[in-house]
Amino acid sequence: TAKLLPSDPTVWKRFGSSVSLQNDVIIVGDEADGFSGGETGAVYVFGFNGLGWTQLQKLVGSNSQPYDRFGSSVALQGTELVISAPEREVGTIDRVGALYVFRLNGALWQEHQYIVSPAMEVQDYLGKSLALSGNLLVAGAPSNWGSSAHVFVRSGDTWTFAHRIVPSSTAIQIEFGTSVAIRRSSIFVGCPNDMVIAGPEGIESGGAVYGFEPDGGQGGGAP
Repeated sequence: TAKLLPSDPTVWKRFGSSVSLQNDVIIVGDEADGFSGGETGAVYVFGFNGLGWTQLQKLVGSNSQPYDRFGSSVALQGTELVISAPEREVGTIDRVGALYVFRLNGALWQEHQYIVSPAMEVQDYLGKSLALSGNLLVAGAPSNWGSSAHVFVRSGDTWTFAHRIVPSSTAIQIEFGTSVAIRRSSIFVGCPNDMVIAGPEGIESGGAVYGFEPDGGQGGGAP
């Protein structure tokens, strides 16, 4: 019924790297936008006007740099939009990743907060995956050096870092954080390279999903 294209199509774009849909709004990430400048990335906002979808806005980070891959993941909830730039360099730490929070102000989305994790490590790729629900935000960080997922909670009008979660298993979780999901206060993290299957060469990758609950019990969400 529809095929959406950006207003500035060029070769080497990756329009559709991520998508989030709510009511009459579609958010589309393009992690390779600005290829000539080094895959900075951008996000496009489309609205439904009763007849079809039209582009309303193109978003970029206020401090975006080449190779950030802004728009790799997007998460939309009400008048709030979270966008990841998983290959952003923070200080002198390579490919740590960062998150951008946009809020709807009138008819336009405006940047509200820039987030980096205090638990960041080199090549974390924070935001390779995103999940947003209520006052809970989870960003996957499938690093080659110690995969994890970072949890943020809303405090007033601002998101603050809560903790970094890792699986209790002693297996190798190189890709832990490749995907994330939230159900109430329960967090589920995908690890497609989890070493759990006995193969001809011993234990090989088969994949797993890990479920987490807040300390103290179910916390309002059973897996």
